[in-house]
Amino acid sequence: MDSELNRSQQDGKAGAVDLFVEIEDGKKIQIEIQVLSQECYPERAVYYASRLHANQLRKGERYGELQPLICIHILVFNLFKDTRALRSFSLLDEKSHEKLCDHLKIVFLEINKADLDNNLENRVIEWAHFIKNAEKEKSMLAKKDRFKEAYEELERLSKMLAQPRFFQRRVKQALGFWPIFLLID
Repeated sequence: MDSELNRSQQDGKAGAVDLFVEIEDGKKIQIEIQVLSQECYPERAVYYASRLHANQLRKGERYGELQPLICIHILVFNLFKDTRALRSFSLLDEKSHEKLCDHLKIVFLEINKADLDNNLENRVIEWAHFIKNAEKEKSMLAKKDRFKEAYEELERLSKMLAQPRFFQRRVKQALGFWPIFLLID
């Protein structure tokens, strides 16, 4: 699926997500890996989720055609003050905590806290460890079946990210125009 956030207006804010896919049951999954702390990151997460959810429908389509959206933010910095590594937010009534619908969920995984959080399942801790230490411990982690396919995809993505055209697209996207140094090949 397209990972670009199209502008809704001429002067609207553009953006791109790291990965946006649709899984077999129709759910949409957005995955962001954020290395550096960013001011107003929760607001950014909500903005991206809102845009991705709203962009599902075209003129004449019914709201019943909307598919659930799960946004997963893997953070290599601490966003929240306590030691919980995994948080999941959805649309709930503030008093009863009754869920409005299952159409929007925003999940934050702070990988630096994964070893400290006793409530995490082992597989979440292992994936957090994989993300944080993929290059350093490649040989050890690659032996585990669940990580083998992830390493192959990581290798493929690494090659793609090294291509100049990928870098150029991201710069154009961030600036909103093609800088002269990108037009000279």
